This record gives sequence, C-alpha cells and structure tokens, in this order.
Amino acid sequence: MMGTDEDSPADPGKCIITRRKPEEIKEELQAVYEEAYSRYPQYAERGDRCVESYFNRLERMRPEGFLVATVDDEVMGFAVEDLNWKMFDSEPVGEVMELVVSPRARGHGLGKKLLRLLINILNKHGRKKIGLEVGGNNKEAIKLYQNHGFEYFDDDGTWICMVLDSEKVDTFYQVETPVYEFSHSKKQHER
Repeated sequence: MMGTDEDSPADPGKCIITRRKPEEIKEELQAVYEEAYSRYPQYAERGDRCVESYFNRLERMRPEGFLVATVDDEVMGFAVEDLNWKMFDSEPVGEVMELVVSPRARGHGLGKKLLRLLINILNKHGRKKIGLEVGGNNKEAIKLYQNHGFEYFDDDGTWICMVLDSEKVDTFYQVETPVYEFSHSKKQHER
C-alpha cells in the first residue's frame, strides 16, 4: 500500500476524496487498479473481462459510489467498503473491501486518509468489528493496517485476514463527511 519516496512525486498537489459512481469514471478506476496491483499481480483480477466483472460486482455492492481520491483532478486512488461482510455469523462486520492507491501518489498519506474514512463510515453504520483481507506478500499494506489497529485473524497462505475491534478506534478517525480535502505536499506530510 504505502510505497517509498522514490515511488512518489515531490508534490502531488491538492487531493480531494469524494463519493463517485464508478460508471462515471470506470476506465480511470481500472487503470489505477491495474497500476497499483502491478507489484502484486497474484492478488489482482486478471484480464479485461475479469477486471470489468470485478468492478461491476463492487458497483452492485456500493451503488452510491466509491470513495475516490483525485489529485489535481486525476484519479489516484479509491476505496470500497462492505457493510455486511460474512466473516462472523453472530454479528454484522464491516469490511474494507478494496483500498487502492496509485504508486505515483504513495508516500504522502493518501492510503491513510482513505482507510480512516472507511473506518469512520463503517463505525457510523454501527459495525463493532471491521475486517479485511490483504495479500500475504504486501508488507506495506499489512504495516498500514497494523498501524491503524488491525490484528491478524487468519492466514490461508495467500491472503491474511485482519480485524479491527472498533472499540479501539478513537476520535482520531472521526471525520464528519466522506468528502475530504487536503494538501498532499511532502512538507505537510512530515509535520
């Protein structure tokens, strides 16, 4: 998830995160998806038809739209949550279904911003647990999730399942609206 400074532009500019309907920007979303998963192709949907089918499924799950991050009007990342993941039988679990950041925008906190918004949204929908699956070799993403309180739950050798007990989430994650604007400069990131 979070790349090195070598992967990142010096000052990627102004970032805005809003809800967007995928059909409006499907080609841009797919391009960012393919670019982001190029380092870990074993975890990605492969082939145009499979990627398109995957996006159609995500769109059916979240018809109100994805959280989409644009930097200077260019799509640089997106995130999708699922309110009713079937991880536990006894209670509804929120899921971080997808969190994708272009390698060109990594290292400036964009993944953190998207993740915090997802956690906030899922908490507002009353989810006491939030889960996700991450590729076992994607050490950057695993570290991001661990830094936000997610803990290992299960590992099938390919995917690691991680869970966040939302009672551990403090007001640090509380954002009033899923529309977020911030300057994405390196100076601000280092503060």
